[in-house]
Amino acid sequence: MPASGLRLILAPVVTGATLLAAVASAPAKPGYEVERKGFVAELRLEADNGYEVQVKARGNGTVQLATTTVTRQGALFFVAYRTRGRVTRDRIAARLGKLGRIDVSLDPEDEAHSGPGILPGWFCKGRDPIVREGVWRGRISFRGEHGYTRVAANEVAGRTTRRFRRVCGFRPGERSTFAEEDDDVSVLLRAVRRADGRTVEFEATEDEEAVDFMATVAEQREGMRIERVAYSFFAEYPGLFSIGPRAERPRAARAEPSVPFAGWADFRSGTGSGPVWEGPLRVPLPGLGMTPLAGPGFVPFICEAPEEDFHRRCPS
Repeated sequence: MPASGLRLILAPVVTGATLLAAVASAPAKPGYEVERKGFVAELRLEADNGYEVQVKARGNGTVQLATTTVTRQGALFFVAYRTRGRVTRDRIAARLGKLGRIDVSLDPEDEAHSGPGILPGWFCKGRDPIVREGVWRGRISFRGEHGYTRVAANEVAGRTTRRFRRVCGFRPGERSTFAEEDDDVSVLLRAVRRADGRTVEFEATEDEEAVDFMATVAEQREGMRIERVAYSFFAEYPGLFSIGPRAERPRAARAEPSVPFAGWADFRSGTGSGPVWEGPLRVPLPGLGMTPLAGPGFVPFICEAPEEDFHRRCPS
């Protein structure tokens, strides 16, 4: 994924925007996007140690509690705890293993009103979303692993949104952010290690705009899927990503990201034993501690392609 793609995905995490999550992956005409049908209930509140907590529950019973913080050095940390619970038009109830629980009901403050489209400036064909603002009352308690953050509340402002299938696009003459065409070339380096029920992944991406680094650790525990992310995009100096002689598959590269990462790692295409990804690269992840991102067990992959053909030639 190009660096600009990573920024687009993680921007809603930081800004609190949720509109992009409503865009379906269903095919649509160029310049148009499909907004899928569904129901979502959400709330957000401040937690300890500079974290924000967001709860998002969907009509299919999926409940996610996510914690987010951006440090003074510009490092982004994001942890999502996803489980199953009870979700109705006015109630969210779920247990987060030993870490906490959610049991709240919505006390509507206003009449339901129409919600916005996918993005400002877009026109849509179909029924507008129905939004109900109010206060969630009940109990929310959460304590992150090793106490990296905690929160407890009995009432929090929030909303529910009921969406209907719509097809949306920019008005004639306006340019879609999703349909930009250019000749920029992007480079992706990914290294993945799967062991002990845990997947550790490191990505370095470079395009004409920037260099980005991201680490993700995913695991299943206590009936929850937990994903932890560290991201360098907001750092004033994200670090170095140097690539050897250009070829369809570069033979060598080095990643030396700055905060929140430490150390470096080298990629070599190798000979008969396959590619190598080694070095003292690591990152401190909330609730997990310092996590190695290179060395034995990591399987690396590197790819270079024009941005308009990137997803086909450099698949995830």
